[in-house]
Order: sequence, then C-alpha cells, then structure tokens
Amino acid sequence: MNWTRFALTVLIGGTVVSTTDWLFTGVLFHDKYKVFPEVWRTAEQGFSEGRAIAWTIVLVFLTSAAFTYACAYFEINDFSRMIVFALLTWLAVTVPMAVAEGLYMKLDPMVVVSHLVSWGVKLAILAATIRLIMPAPQR
Repeated sequence: MNWTRFALTVLIGGTVVSTTDWLFTGVLFHDKYKVFPEVWRTAEQGFSEGRAIAWTIVLVFLTSAAFTYACAYFEINDFSRMIVFALLTWLAVTVPMAVAEGLYMKLDPMVVVSHLVSWGVKLAILAATIRLIMPAPQR
C-alpha cells in the first residue's frame, strides 16, 4: 500500500466527510435536536460543545482511515465493490445502532433519519475518495 496516498485519502476523505456530517447534523436537521432538549448534555452539566465537536472530528478521520484500510486489506479496488462494502457496513453497523438509539432514547425520528442518511452518504463519499486517490494495483 502506498502510505502517502493512504494519508492523502484519509485527509481528503475525512475533511469532506466532516463537512457532510456538519451539513446533516448541524444544518439540515439541527432544529430536530431541540425537540427533546432534556436528552442532550448542557453546559451546566460540564458539557463543552467545542470539545465534543473536536472528538467527533477525530472520530470522522478514524472512520476514514479504517474504511480506507479495510478496502485495501480486503483488496476492494473496484468502485462498485466499494459501494457494496459501504452499504454492507452501513447495514451491519449504522442501521442497527441508529434504530436502537431511536427505540431506546427520546429522539425525534428525523434525528435518527439524519444519522442514517449522513452515515450512508459519508461511506459513499469515502468509497469515491478512495477510488479517486488510491488507484487499483496493477496485476
């Protein structure tokens, strides 16, 4: 694996995915997070929104690195196979987790939908970024 291309893929993919995350959770459905304010941490409880955002960004880059490495490790080089891998990852991890959160936590249904859509888009963007930056190995 070309580690320079890997790092570039993680950097670009993570940046674009972070922006996508902000669009879905911070802009499009932001008002839906306020429907049940009692479920969210507050400054009075010692919550720092800036620190939470910083950790979220770190996790986005970790996701980008893990997904990129998984594609390389499993030799998923074709874009259509990457999209299938993204879809299966989404179905195996995101859908059960987000739906369970919606079942057990007092969340507006659109918050759950925004998480589901956001993760699907993020994984598709990562697949596209990998395909554009990390060319398939020549055999």
